Amino acid sequence: MNRLSVKLGYWSAVILTVILTAGYIFGFAFTLLFVEIPQWTNLSDFVAAIQPAFLLYPTIAQVAAFLALPLLLIILFCLHEHVSGDKKILTGIGLCFAAMMAVLGCMYYFVHFNGVRLINAKADLAGLEQFIIYNPDSTIMAIGILGTSFFAGLAFLFFFPVFSGRRLEQWLRYTFLLSAICSFTGMFAFLFDYMPLMAVYLLGQLVGSLFMAILSIIFFKELADKPF
Repeated sequence: MNRLSVKLGYWSAVILTVILTAGYIFGFAFTLLFVEIPQWTNLSDFVAAIQPAFLLYPTIAQVAAFLALPLLLIILFCLHEHVSGDKKILTGIGLCFAAMMAVLGCMYYFVHFNGVRLINAKADLAGLEQFIIYNPDSTIMAIGILGTSFFAGLAFLFFFPVFSGRRLEQWLRYTFLLSAICSFTGMFAFLFDYMPLMAVYLLGQLVGSLFMAILSIIFFKELADKPF
């Protein structure tokens, strides 16, 4: 048994849990409570309508999501190390999709952060509409949804059948299934511009990722307690 993969998986899951609870949930909750996100018409009107808090609370949640993606990839890779040999083909394929999820998702947030920085630094809005994620028709929004819904859903779907047997693995199994369903829901919500489904996608991904992190902590802790 690989002791390093157990430690990496355990601490990545711990850090992911902290980031999701102290960062994403905090930023998301304060955004809902104190920030009114104006409806998108064009970038000039949008910038003129946003409140000062808008640049703080949503950004906290976005930074947390940005950091969560590579941590989730590490957890999935460490889980892959500890599945039986005949199932590694499934988790291996899942890891390929998870890598696409992490790359496109991080690109989504990083390009958006740079666009917001340019707005703050230069007040030059020319050409930035396609790089702000609050524009539902932007290129960067499409890239982000492709990564965090379509490829994420495929990654979780391939991890779903691997876990079975004892209760902990059953919970992991159903968490991966829930996360896959919610991820694909986000893709359909974006394609058909149906916001209620987008809310299901965002909430489902948060709950799924948090459960996945907590269950992974228990999973790797049990492995660490076994003799190597």
